[in-house]
Amino acid sequence: MSKKTALAEIEVALKGYQSTLGEMLIEAANFVDLVGAGLLHADLMEVSIALEIGLISSGSFKISDHLSLTFVEGILKNANYYPPKSDNSNRDSLFGSYEPRKEAIELLLSLNKIPGSLFDIYQVNYGLKGDKPKITSMVGFGDDFEISLSILSAAKYLVEEKMVDAATLLALENGSVEVLMNMMVEDSEDWSVRLIKENEYWL
Repeated sequence: MSKKTALAEIEVALKGYQSTLGEMLIEAANFVDLVGAGLLHADLMEVSIALEIGLISSGSFKISDHLSLTFVEGILKNANYYPPKSDNSNRDSLFGSYEPRKEAIELLLSLNKIPGSLFDIYQVNYGLKGDKPKITSMVGFGDDFEISLSILSAAKYLVEEKMVDAATLLALENGSVEVLMNMMVEDSEDWSVRLIKENEYWL
């Protein structure tokens, strides 16, 4: 399979996956808005670190007095928030800006093993509290340029989700190595020419 064909297959798969990711973004945004973006972002950062160092793997964990998360082999399967009885809306008003909401949504999805590389490929308008996130566009795929790490990471995820064949990922990996080797050869030739010119006086 050629690099061009592999890129085309990945592009088609990602276009098909767009609606699924869109639904997940909306679900995550609703939960983030319920808890409060700033508060949830801080809690999830601690959980993410605990997952990385192996403190959390499977089971239900009480993250705070009002938040519990359930994991199966390190993947988030369920999240529950229990508002305090004396809950007031002022708590959320402090976190109505775009950035904490965006970060909390992406972090929540990352705990469900959605790779961050997808958010380099899909252009998302996260909006403010109460808005539904929308995927506005997707980056274009060229066949005559370096294959980015984001594309390789997304391709690996699509293989794991059985949306494309492993041969597609292999073709992209081979193509990226080929591009890298060509760049190294060009740099090497340039370096050789420069070295000769800089030392012409002594030759």
